[in-house]
Amino acid sequence: MATEPPFDPDAEPPLDRDLPPPIDPDAGPGPPGAGPEAPPPAWRYGDAARAVLSVLVGYAVFAIAAAAFFNLADVDPHEPASTTFMAVSTVYGVVFAFLGGGLAATLARHRAAAWGVAAVLALGALVSLLASPADGAVWSQIAALVAMAPAAAAGGLVLRRRWKATSG
Repeated sequence: MATEPPFDPDAEPPLDRDLPPPIDPDAGPGPPGAGPEAPPPAWRYGDAARAVLSVLVGYAVFAIAAAAFFNLADVDPHEPASTTFMAVSTVYGVVFAFLGGGLAATLARHRAAAWGVAAVLALGALVSLLASPADGAVWSQIAALVAMAPAAAAGGLVLRRRWKATSG
């Protein structure tokens, strides 16, 4: 184990190359030299809580709209439906998934929250698909996996960028 030499007041001061680089107040929160646009080095607890809550709120936008739609139409999403109704309900679900993903990304102040909404939506559809009886209709779960979950992720990418550009 190496030991430090004793302090010598007459010793030469260290050369600049031996010192750490000076702190630049305009460098931003990222690693040195990353510039003012660098992301913060790690999420704080408040940021994580905001992200989780924003995902829940974004998913609630989709889920409440879907429940209201099927309730008002008096159609069970796990029963066969007409092609027209399936198309209309899928477009309706895509619109509200898109809005839910965008809202989550905006509330969380990070586009990744939209991926959280998409993941929750896809997980719910997958569990429902696997739990449905063999003779049951699965059109709504397939539509959620194929169209609505990707729409939630896209909503976060598009709306977060648009709302961020218009707000500041």
